[in-house]
Formats: sequence, structure tokens, C-alpha cells
Amino acid sequence: MLGQQTAVPRAPLTGLGIDPAQPPQRGESMRDFGAPDRDDLAPATWDPRPVTAPFKVPMPLHSRENMASPADVPPLPCLELRGLRVLDDRRAEAVRGIDLAVARGEIVGVAGVDGSGQRELAEAILGLRPVSAGSIRLNGDDITHLDPAGRMDRGIAYVPEDRHRDGMVLSFTIAENMLLGRERSRRFGGGRFLDLGRITDLGEQAIREHRILAGGADVPGSALSGGNRQKVVLARALMSDPALLVAMQPTRGLDAHATRSEYEQLRTAASRGMAVLLFSLDLDEILDVADRIVVMFDHALAGEMPRHAADPASIGRMMVGAASSEAAS
Repeated sequence: MLGQQTAVPRAPLTGLGIDPAQPPQRGESMRDFGAPDRDDLAPATWDPRPVTAPFKVPMPLHSRENMASPADVPPLPCLELRGLRVLDDRRAEAVRGIDLAVARGEIVGVAGVDGSGQRELAEAILGLRPVSAGSIRLNGDDITHLDPAGRMDRGIAYVPEDRHRDGMVLSFTIAENMLLGRERSRRFGGGRFLDLGRITDLGEQAIREHRILAGGADVPGSALSGGNRQKVVLARALMSDPALLVAMQPTRGLDAHATRSEYEQLRTAASRGMAVLLFSLDLDEILDVADRIVVMFDHALAGEMPRHAADPASIGRMMVGAASSEAAS
């Protein structure tokens, strides 16, 4: 509980911290996360020749109101997978040669029946599972062989599938759960001793911004409803303004009100330029939230379509391999 200065015990969870003054170190555990480096601009060069063409102001990275269609403006990839192959725990191929790009500000939903390779794909992007072939790029940088802590330093955040097992320590308070993964951040005291005032403020900020129903930041996770626990997990993932959010079944087990709240948070974060890769077995969820939908079948991509052209019947056929069979015949 929060009181006097104390050391927070190690927890088997990961998060994303904000510590621009402390650069990431190779080989550190997933508990050490820094702020991502977002310098996406190439060095400018001077051309003395007169301007002969009118200057065009670039469109914002994400604007659902202004963007007519993905075909009109080529997306700038935040995440890029090329020929990605991944093995499962039995050394069988779980991901087969996937090519996929996710633009900044885009929500891409990954649909498919359970066991089609979604979990292994997500784990490979997070660095939790090795890649057997292909490459993973984040904002143009090759992160294929970077460890999980290094990927989170670069700006990858994660909402795990099981919020109780992987998302929270239920005996910890809201503030302590928000701190997980940031225990050694100088912003919160540097690791050995913690700045309890700042940690409490962090929890109170999460309660306000994510509308968590709790009496204060010192309320333990065990006293929260499932929906409010999920809000804490999402608040921790979003607090450092990540470049990419990988969300696994983010509304699983939530009621309608909590589900709408999750959708609203994802859309708001995407509108600020964050890329979202949403894995879900709920087709209605993907159709409701995603800008673009890709379908996995038999450990490979069976097809993709923009949301405005998607319909449950077509996606359903892809999910069971019927679309590829029809094309072959």
C-alpha cells in the first residue's frame, strides 16, 4: 500500500515507462522501459533553384474526417512485417510468410478462428517469440532481433489477453499497478526508493482520464470490477503515448458499457497518430473498431479489406478458407 517510501516488489508484468533522461540498456529486463524516439524526419537539403511548382501541405497522419480512402493517400507504415515466419512451442510453423503494414493512426483488426496463428504473430511482434524468417520494422528500424524491453523502449505497448494473469497484480493498488514496468524510472524515484507522491498522482490521473470507478489511487486491484481492471491495464499501456499498441482480445469478458469505453480509448489514441493492431475472435468488435481488416487462416493471411467494403459473410468465408477454395476452383 502507499504510505512511506518503500521498494515495490518485482512483478511478473510488463508496461511502458517514460524516462527520457535514462537511455535503454541492452540486456535489461522488461521492467526497464524508456520513452520512444520519434524522430521521423529526414535531414533537409537546400536546393538553390527557384520553386516552379506550388507547395502542397501534407495531410495529417490520421484524419477519419478528411481521409477519403486508404487508396487516396499511401499510408506511412509504423509497423511493417515482411515474409514473417514464426514457430510454435512444438516447432511447427505457426505464422507462414506474412506481409503486413500498419500506418500511423490506423487501427488494423486481425480476424480468424482461434488457433490460426494470431497469438504467435502478436508474440513475435512483441519480442516474446523468436522469428524463424522475415523481418519486423518499427518506424523504419529493423527490430526483428530486439528484445522485448528494447521494443518497448522504441514505442511498442501491449494489452494482454488475460488481464488477471498478465495485466495486473490484484493485491497491488491502482497506483502500484500503474507503476509496473517503471520501477527504476528516475521520474518515480530511480528504483531503490520511490517518489510516492508522483506515483499517487499517476494513479489519480489514470482514474480521471479513463473514468475508472474507484475511490482513489490506493484502492487495490482486487476491489475493482473486470471492466475497471481492464481500464487500468489500458491506461498503463497508453500513458507513454506509444507508437504501436498490440491489443489481444481487449474487451474479452467486459459488459457493453466497458466495451464501449475501450473502443473510445482506442479511437482517441489512433486519432493522435498511434497505430493499433487489434487481435480479436469477435468479428463484430473488429467490424466496429478497425479501419482495415486482415484475416488469418491456416497460419497465413487469407485476405484483407477496408472496413467500408467489409461484410461478415465475406470475412467468415476467409476465416474458414472457403474464399481461397472458391478462387482455386
